[in-house]
Amino acid sequence: MLQTDLFERLKRAMDTISENPKTLAEVSFLFGEFVASMEEIAYDVMTDSDERVAENVREAAAILQKADNPSLGRV
Repeated sequence: MLQTDLFERLKRAMDTISENPKTLAEVSFLFGEFVASMEEIAYDVMTDSDERVAENVREAAAILQKADNPSLGRV
C-alpha cells in the first residue's frame, strides 16, 4: 500500500534527521505544522463528505504548489 510505504519513508527520514540536533530543531516546526494539517483534514473528513474534503485538499495543494513555483502559473 502506498500510504504504508510513505510512512516508512517518512520514518527513515525522521530517524536520520533526529541524529542531527540542529537540523531536528529546525525540522520540528515544519513537522508539527504537517501533523496539525493532517489532523485538520482528518477532522474535516469526520464532518464533511470525502469528495468535498478531497477537493479542498487538491485546491490547497495546487495553491501551495503555485506559490512555491510562481512560474507554473505563467503561460
